[in-house]
Amino acid sequence: MKLKKLLASIALTGALVSSALSASAPYALSPLENYLIESFAWEQYEGFLNTGSSTLFENPKVSYLTVGGLLKACSTDPKKFIKNFKGQHILLNGLVSNVLNSGELLQIKKTTSGFTVDIHLSTPSEIEIHPGKKYTFYCRVANASKNSITLDSCMSGQRYEKIKTAEIETGIKNFLASKDQSNPNMPTYAMLAYMALVSARILPENSVCRETLEGENNRTDADVRSCNREVAQLWENASQIKGFDEAMDSVERDLSRHGADLDMIRKAATLMD
Repeated sequence: MKLKKLLASIALTGALVSSALSASAPYALSPLENYLIESFAWEQYEGFLNTGSSTLFENPKVSYLTVGGLLKACSTDPKKFIKNFKGQHILLNGLVSNVLNSGELLQIKKTTSGFTVDIHLSTPSEIEIHPGKKYTFYCRVANASKNSITLDSCMSGQRYEKIKTAEIETGIKNFLASKDQSNPNMPTYAMLAYMALVSARILPENSVCRETLEGENNRTDADVRSCNREVAQLWENASQIKGFDEAMDSVERDLSRHGADLDMIRKAATLMD
């Protein structure tokens, strides 16, 4: 979701003031609001995979690297690479060449250069990994040389996705409950919460998001993408939608009444300027 573009539609005026009602009960989410928060969390993860950039992957820092990117960095200056990356976490996507030690060690090899990536899994993968197929892994950089890199504490991308999306969902709900205000990601969580609540009040009765929520079948990635596209179009056309300003005002009033720190939304706008 293009938050910077969407921020232009939001009236960050004197209505967005900090609330002193810290003892108020947290905002109670409706099923649709909760679903939108889940969708936004998933979209943040997918967006990071597609672009390698997201504020929610800065604290703590996670880098998205390809095998080609690792090869270039290590072969150019392995000492500099280790200085910059040792102990840091990365998401790596690549074609697995070998599965060793009953699946505890995976290798990615570039046959043209001899460059090898050793991937040490800290827990067994929940999916079966086969040589010759591409996978994504979340790992810590342990060591590197001109021709190889060692990654440890690794887990599959699927497992990390569940952990990270749950973390984002919790962060958004912590904003609504006035918890963990020192979290450096809180302004972004606040903006996502605000957008979810406003969107839920504006989405038409026949919206994709509502239909998916009410469906009996399990939601698919395609369902979530469709819902997020619908929400993005909603905000892009905010000035043309009747009742949009009123929905924003009502959300601000409700959040203030429940003790949420609306200054966090202003901080999100400042961070994206």
